Amino acid sequence: MAEFYSESEARELCELILGHSSADSTEVMLSSGGTGYTRFNRNEVTTSAEVSVVEATVTSVLGGGSASVSWNDLSSAAIQHALARSEELARITPQDPERMPLLGAQQYLESEAFFTATSELSAARRAEAVLTITDRAAAAGLMATGILHGWVGSVAVANTNGLFAYHDSTQASFATTVRIPDGSGSGWAGTTHNDWLGMTSAAQLAEEAIQKARMSQGAEPVPPGPFTVVLEPTAVGQFVQ
Repeated sequence: MAEFYSESEARELCELILGHSSADSTEVMLSSGGTGYTRFNRNEVTTSAEVSVVEATVTSVLGGGSASVSWNDLSSAAIQHALARSEELARITPQDPERMPLLGAQQYLESEAFFTATSELSAARRAEAVLTITDRAAAAGLMATGILHGWVGSVAVANTNGLFAYHDSTQASFATTVRIPDGSGSGWAGTTHNDWLGMTSAAQLAEEAIQKARMSQGAEPVPPGPFTVVLEPTAVGQFVQ
């Protein structure tokens, strides 16, 4: 999976960026990490890729004005250019009489959202999980489509008033739709968790989707009117979002 900044690395880079600032006050947000994913269609893997991303956003405050600049080249020259640009924009930004000062040092609760098993979700392990679904679908004479996605990364925030905060996390999601070859039925199953080991197993996902596909065959039109329905947790989550 992708590389990301540790707490010490993030602190060092944030202090470097803030050290080049000449604004009244400055804040920097640093995010790093990436994703690995495997897509499959008609019981075959179609795409497998890993992408790494790093981005910094600096906010410069001059008088009552402020401006932010984001960039993803963290070389010394690029850092100085981004700071100069944000300060240039802050000078011409209208004064904001409601602007609050940047936070000082804070105490934050520890967050348990990082799991090694997810951070080590390699292409080989993703392929193994996908094959569990596609093999079961093929054995049942059905077709499976879906995606397995893993993410790992960190976010750090620091400013010239003494604030520094750091958070790292992981997340994985796995979803599949199994279809009857003649199009007469389909079934979906999915799971997501910060911990890969806490996910619903690939075998169970396959069985859920296969069962739904078979049960959905022979559906008939329903007349308009009020109906009581029972929704799965994922469906409820989609409504809430």
